[in-house]
Amino acid sequence: MTLRSRALLATAALSLCLPLGLVASAETEPAPVQTKDVDTPQVVEAPKTAPDPAIERGRYIAVAADCVACHSNPKSGKPFSGGYALETPFGTLLSSNITSDPETGIGRWTEAEFTRALREGLGKDGQHLYPAMPYTSYTKMSDQDVHDL
Repeated sequence: MTLRSRALLATAALSLCLPLGLVASAETEPAPVQTKDVDTPQVVEAPKTAPDPAIERGRYIAVAADCVACHSNPKSGKPFSGGYALETPFGTLLSSNITSDPETGIGRWTEAEFTRALREGLGKDGQHLYPAMPYTSYTKMSDQDVHDL
């Protein structure tokens, strides 16, 4: 399993756990746990893990590139899920879903296909994404930046 796959899996797991309250927050006090042998409460804490630097860089790049501006419909409230209507002289274009969802997003794209979209303006199947996708703004991104994104 690649580092990117593990990162996506971890992100998906956290997104499921957080709403359910299964992940402890650093701002909350850990709950005391009673044991049979001891009357004194013991504290159980989740292990502290450092964020993956590649994911942090990817988040930074996504913010700097303002991906959310075009790839999010303000009415849906779901970042990067597409559906934003771009009015152009050619008609209305709907932005694409760039989430990791394999059915509706780019979850089945390879890194090479994603890189080609950013640098050449060509979609997964070779279709032209321009003029909607301003790929010329991303052609000089480093390989590492594209990977982290």
